Amino acid sequence: MLELAMFISITGFLWGLGPIFDKVALNYFSSENATFLRAVVGAIFVSFFILIAGNPKAIISEFNIRGFAAIIGSAVVGFGGVYTFYRVINLPQSQVSTAYAIALAICPVVTAILAHIYFGENLFKLTKISGLLFIVVGIFLVANQKL
Repeated sequence: MLELAMFISITGFLWGLGPIFDKVALNYFSSENATFLRAVVGAIFVSFFILIAGNPKAIISEFNIRGFAAIIGSAVVGFGGVYTFYRVINLPQSQVSTAYAIALAICPVVTAILAHIYFGENLFKLTKISGLLFIVVGIFLVANQKL
């Protein structure tokens, strides 16, 4: 349980730090070029990571078409999310903290609904419905500020 809490906290911290770098980068690059450069740098970093910490041979031995199709889908929607986020925070009236808060708050609502549809996860528990409603209320409260 401690490991779970630690990694969730580190993830939240890193995801909270990322948009600060994104906003700075967009002072120098267009949304399109920043998205491309982020993908290239990410690919290089992950390549070194898999060579040092992972098992590159396992990529071939574990390969299957359905898993690879899911990876392609994840990459496409990930690209779309990064690109549209860059477009939002590059707008003069946008505040990166508000835009990121709204974007991240929408994620668990979408994930909960789709996980219910595709994986049969229970969506109709009082605690989950209450949490999702709080998220929606939070989105409305934050959205009433200037983006």
